[in-house]
Amino acid sequence: MKIQTQLFGAQDVRAEQILHFPAGIIGWEEDHQWILLGDLEQTALGWLQSLSTPAASLAVISPRRFFPDYRLRLDALSLVPLHVSPEDQLYLLAMVSHVRSDLTANLRAPIIVNASRQLGLHVITVDRQPMQQVIRERDKTLRKSA
Repeated sequence: MKIQTQLFGAQDVRAEQILHFPAGIIGWEEDHQWILLGDLEQTALGWLQSLSTPAASLAVISPRRFFPDYRLRLDALSLVPLHVSPEDQLYLLAMVSHVRSDLTANLRAPIIVNASRQLGLHVITVDRQPMQQVIRERDKTLRKSA
């Protein structure tokens, strides 16, 4: 199928690329189908792109790449919608924002993707993680492209 995006123009999408978010993403609760696109200029950055809203492109990173000590803490029932089994591949993403002149990662509300089942879930941690953790210039090219 072909979709139109605001940032990336027309994109060909295969069924196996589509991630279903049963509850949507906070702020985009009506958008249930998303794809993850790589950034051609910066490998540390990805984009969650809504299939139904061309303007909904959310910059994401792997939080552990920039914050190696980051640990996700959730309540016991949080992962139930992802139907996790021991052999499933799970990925953790943090949304990236511009705050003043910095890039920040939201570590309080990460996104978990069960790639094996093509399911995604936007969660809120049970501990007090920062919502705007500054991404240090460990990878200076991330600053230029986001």
